[in-house]
Amino acid sequence: MAFEDRPLLSPTDMQFDLVSAIQEDISRSLVSWSPQHVYGHLDKTLLLEEMTWWEQKNLEVNGLAVEFCRELKANHQLIAPNPCLWGRWREKQVVSPEAKAAIAWDTLGRAMRSLPTGLKSWITKHWVGMCGTGKFKVLWGLEKTAACPHCGSFEDHLHVLQCCAVSATQEWERRVSALSTWMDMRLTDHSIKKAILMLLGGVCDPTLPSTQAISPVVQLASWHNRLSVTKASWKLSQELIALGFYMREQRNSAQHSDDNVQLRERHRTANEGIHSQFDMGPDDLP
Repeated sequence: MAFEDRPLLSPTDMQFDLVSAIQEDISRSLVSWSPQHVYGHLDKTLLLEEMTWWEQKNLEVNGLAVEFCRELKANHQLIAPNPCLWGRWREKQVVSPEAKAAIAWDTLGRAMRSLPTGLKSWITKHWVGMCGTGKFKVLWGLEKTAACPHCGSFEDHLHVLQCCAVSATQEWERRVSALSTWMDMRLTDHSIKKAILMLLGGVCDPTLPSTQAISPVVQLASWHNRLSVTKASWKLSQELIALGFYMREQRNSAQHSDDNVQLRERHRTANEGIHSQFDMGPDDLP
């Protein structure tokens, strides 16, 4: 599949990550590759000495892959990004080494697979902070200022959750309350619920004690591991993702409303220009 001459892959294609990585390596390789199809699982019908060299190597590689998969699963790291991605995450402080070891990747993987495609794209961008907030709109040349449409402060992906504007804080409180009710309805352990709500409080207000002893990512990772034994753990992951997405949607509603700080500033500048021209009177008119 990786050697096929076909249109660009879609993230919804089977084995997208593996096939796209192989295709990238092939495109950069100075070697000319000639693919050869080899049937799998021939060890069920043939002895090792009856196999061709290609079939033996295929069996060997498959065994190594199975062993590696078991190791990842035992360490709750079944989803294993490539080393370059890990390096990038460390450099940008997206995922610390402590969080990498603690996160229940299999639980998060199931949660992600069950999300709509659009929501998958959003959480991926939000996770690394590269999304359509003021910070990146300035970098992309779409805006002249990185002001939050709610309050006018510098806006990055974290500010969407931390904005102090009345409408933003009301939406945050409403969403957290809904999450609390959701956990109650599913009989979530009280200590887990308390810890999650404490973390969310620290996300919204970094000055709260919940973020001083250990980073929020590590806290959330450890709770995911405690939750991984329950059937609802991946559902909780989805609820946390949805909370962030709803805050993003609320932010977008302000972006396109008359309450937009940037829009009000443009209106003020335009009005001042109109008044200035009006005050000059008709004397200079032709």
